[in-house]
Amino acid sequence: MRRLIDESRRMGVTWEFTNDLDPRHPGKYAEEVRHIWLLDGMTYTKTLCTFAHELGHAALGHCHSMFDHIEARQERAADEWAAHFLIDPDEYRIAEAKFGTQMDWIGQELGVLQRIAEAYAASLNRLGDMIYVGSRMGDGQWAARITA
Repeated sequence: MRRLIDESRRMGVTWEFTNDLDPRHPGKYAEEVRHIWLLDGMTYTKTLCTFAHELGHAALGHCHSMFDHIEARQERAADEWAAHFLIDPDEYRIAEAKFGTQMDWIGQELGVLQRIAEAYAASLNRLGDMIYVGSRMGDGQWAARITA
């Protein structure tokens, strides 16, 4: 949680706990005021993942859209940002070796929600025996490379 607080300060994003959110949508980010609201009383894991997700919206400069497909794309991108912020590639590799495709178990092992573990897995590029994290075009342009 300390890393998220430090990152929010670095980004100039304020945050607070509130009871005024729907539990089905336990976090909210407003770009115009660069502020995050988090539902008070959630479990540590849900609070951590919700905070990271909303901070992902801030990092990516997301604004509310009236178009559902844009909202859905922004939600996926915020989950992926949160996943890469919260999950260490080596710890993911160990958890995947241990639990295979059981994403609920992998999430529990890594201390994140299943949807965050799923976002991380979906963002990996697998080529032969190698897994690339955060890959881009060009030789050597990746955040991590792991032997599968």
